Amino acid sequence: MSPSMNQCVPVQAVATSLSAVWPVTLALTVEAAHAPAGVFRLSAPQVVVPAHGSAGVTVTIDGSGVTTDGRYTGQVVAKTAAGQVAAHTAVSLGDVEHKLTMEFKDAQGRPMSGVVELLRSGDDSPEFLIIDDSGTAQMYLPNDVYSVLSFKTVQGVHEASP
Repeated sequence: MSPSMNQCVPVQAVATSLSAVWPVTLALTVEAAHAPAGVFRLSAPQVVVPAHGSAGVTVTIDGSGVTTDGRYTGQVVAKTAAGQVAAHTAVSLGDVEHKLTMEFKDAQGRPMSGVVELLRSGDDSPEFLIIDDSGTAQMYLPNDVYSVLSFKTVQGVHEASP
């Protein structure tokens, strides 16, 4: 998933394992030179990895303070007291995307299939999307203006005219 710039998303914990015979304290930092301050945050500045064990920390990706579109990358670095890199993992925040959820229901409120015409502002031709029998489809769209249109013949709730 690509978080929206205005969401704060805790990401799966970053874990490290060591085969050392004694516990090791690792200092944790985020190296993300081109990302605005606060986009990537750690739940702790250090972690103690038990002997023959593993430990983790949560990385939060927060795009709420980002004022322009863009992609930001960096890495979480775990260093020993001697300054040696013991572990690292990549982090990133992509372009703004918005989740579009479409639900199709018949006159009785039951899910139904259908076709959707999706047209992005400035495009000449629409994209056609198939909604399966579950009646629900979801997708992520880049930040822009869209038209979503569908027609479906359904049984009316009134009696047929003579």
